[in-house]
Amino acid sequence: MDRIVSGANDSFALLADAAFDGSIDDLRLYRETAACAPAGAFDYYLEPQDAEGRAGPVSGPYPVTIL
Repeated sequence: MDRIVSGANDSFALLADAAFDGSIDDLRLYRETAACAPAGAFDYYLEPQDAEGRAGPVSGPYPVTIL
């Protein structure tokens, strides 16, 4: 993964010419903010709650690696 630092740009585009012999799908671009999780390996646990806020059983760990 690469980090793209930009000024006031608000768009993303891919450029290719006739020599490009490939395909691109499922491309996603996420804006990094101060609220983003830092890079690294983490275990996440999930706790369901009903409409009144009562907790259900916790499930996990769900290992995640953030690049």
